[in-house]
Amino acid sequence: AYGPDPSKTYQMRYRLVEMDDLIPSHTDAFAPNPAYPKELQPRIRERGAGRIAVAKMAKELVPEVLIQDNNMLDRGPMIVGADNVVESGNGRIMALRLAQQSYPERWQAYQKALQEALSQFGIDPAEVFRMKNPVLVRERLTDVDRVAFAAEANEPAVAVFSPLENALQDARRVRFDNLAIPDETQSLDTTLRMASNRPF
Repeated sequence: AYGPDPSKTYQMRYRLVEMDDLIPSHTDAFAPNPAYPKELQPRIRERGAGRIAVAKMAKELVPEVLIQDNNMLDRGPMIVGADNVVESGNGRIMALRLAQQSYPERWQAYQKALQEALSQFGIDPAEVFRMKNPVLVRERLTDVDRVAFAAEANEPAVAVFSPLENALQDARRVRFDNLAIPDETQSLDTTLRMASNRPF
């Protein structure tokens, strides 16, 4: 698999594991998992945005996104160590757990897609029927500094917008037709805080 630096590669092997045997960074209630090495989780999953992202992924679960391997660290099957600690894909495993509990049709779709895809990973599809809640993972084989690897695995593999570039993108989406501007001498901050501009 490759991270943001394509000159660095990591060897993996595919495994089918019981979902409950994996050790994610957070519990189903979004509390930090005491069994998880806290230094490996750079994201704060318990905040609102983290919860929303996991809930959306679970509700709209696309099995192929979690099964097909495109050889990148930050997407595809979760990456674990030999001890089943999730090094990349904590949000993905949390979404799978939520789907299994709250969106059974999406969970069943994942199971069906998993069974159909396993042979391409060298795994007997019949293994699915011998397990309770099987999920596909990649086990990292390359020796690494685990903390550095987890941080790298959470970096996007493509360049992201800078704060200025994000602001320029947002500015293009803003429409001023419903913004009340009572006085051109009034500051923009004061104008935006007016009660009449709450909808804007």
